Amino acid sequence: MNQTQRNLTHNFVEGSTISFGSFLTYKCIEGHFFDADYHQTEFKVECQNTGFFQYPANDTLWPRCLPTKFCPSHPEKPRSARIHWNKDLEHQAKASFFCWPNFAAKDPKGDLINVMESTCQWNRTWADVDIQCKPSHCPVIPVPTIQSGLIYKPKEETASPNASWLSDMLYYNKSVPLTIPIPADFGKDLILLIDGRFVQSSPIQVMEIKILDVENNSLANFSLNALTEYWTPGSDALGVMLYERTNISAGDAFRFQMRFLPAQNSFEMLLMDGSAPISIPRVDTGEPNGLVTIDGEITLNLAGFTTSPNETRLMVGDELKFACEQGLVFTGNEFVKPELNLKCEASGLVSGAPETWPICARRGAPRIINCVQGDCPTGCLDLIACFGHNYWRHRYWMFSD
Repeated sequence: MNQTQRNLTHNFVEGSTISFGSFLTYKCIEGHFFDADYHQTEFKVECQNTGFFQYPANDTLWPRCLPTKFCPSHPEKPRSARIHWNKDLEHQAKASFFCWPNFAAKDPKGDLINVMESTCQWNRTWADVDIQCKPSHCPVIPVPTIQSGLIYKPKEETASPNASWLSDMLYYNKSVPLTIPIPADFGKDLILLIDGRFVQSSPIQVMEIKILDVENNSLANFSLNALTEYWTPGSDALGVMLYERTNISAGDAFRFQMRFLPAQNSFEMLLMDGSAPISIPRVDTGEPNGLVTIDGEITLNLAGFTTSPNETRLMVGDELKFACEQGLVFTGNEFVKPELNLKCEASGLVSGAPETWPICARRGAPRIINCVQGDCPTGCLDLIACFGHNYWRHRYWMFSD
């Protein structure tokens, strides 16, 4: 057995003797570790009464010491999470995972976990991340059409208190390309907020943002790239630094915000994943008071301007109530109380929204209906009162606020 090739050393001194039943101890040379077990400190062979050591039967059974090891591939990220990793595959390399926007991870005690980590182990596998990212918010909020006449009626305990998502400067569930006007307060308190996801099946993973002045001169162009080829072996020309700055891969969700900083003559962009802000200079002297255009292989939950980016989405458990103004009822269904209750469910989806929003209108003339003959609308028994044998009359006061 070639000890040098296996990076082993022992404690036997030439010319000395070892008694029967004693052991010769092998250790790894400095800076090396046993291949089979990183924490193993020594390997022993016994001196037998035959005068020989009980060596392994063949060379392949001898231990080997290595200075390091490498995991064969990238770490697998948990579902609904994105990865922050510098492509290091060596033993003890680390990868961090962040839940997507609108998702959160909790430990067994129920406490929120901001960052999850995995380490390349000595057995050449990545340590399992057994924490799951689960919905914490509902980013897609069904909003009644203007034509419906429905208005937001907050409840005391369960409603989003500020309901800033009802601003006329925020656009929900729009398709791209999208062009929206830039309000005058951009550069003061207002922030450009974009919440969406890259299209998983698209070969191009780019979101493009352009800021224009009133004369359509470009003041800033910014592309947010999801590097679909990140895992492909190759040179660093793929842009490790860009990946670490964007921290997004194909199919991931993102939540992006941009501020205009007039004093610095620049725009500051921030991905809401704990990464440092990115600053780009304004390329023209014009004011950002024209339009912002958003395009790319993305689906949008919302885009627009707000002073409170964290209040533009519903937390799981939040409820919303929309109702007609006092004195109005649903067209064609006057016997149903004119309100709708929506709720952000644990699935991350809002329940209670109709496929077609009802229309609020003034009440029609009172009428008598025959429930026996089946012309009573669904639910009317909760909202009408007895008016003689087998007949029912509409109780208008039930609709009062």
